[in-house]
Amino acid sequence: MDAVVTTRLHGLVLGLKAGVPVLAVDPVAGGGKVTAQGKALGWPVVAAEDAGDTALLGSRLKWCLSPGATADPPVPSLAGLVDELVATR
Repeated sequence: MDAVVTTRLHGLVLGLKAGVPVLAVDPVAGGGKVTAQGKALGWPVVAAEDAGDTALLGSRLKWCLSPGATADPPVPSLAGLVDELVATR
C-alpha cells in the first residue's frame, strides 16, 4: 500500500515497521499514546484538536504519498534484543 491512515497505536507502529508512511491522528485530546509513540519514533502525528482541519489532513496525506516521506526504518529492528534480554537473566 502507499500509505496507512490510522487513529490507532498499532496502525502507526506496524505501518512504519513495514516501511509504509503513516498519516496518524491521535484520537485523544491533548495527546495520548499515539502522539507519544510518534514522538518516540520521530514521526509526525496530527492532534485530535486538528482532526477536523481538512487542509492539514490533506497536506499530511500528500506528504505521506510523496517520495520524500520515508518510513525506512524509523522503528528499530528487534534483532539482537532477545539475545540481550536472555544474557541479562
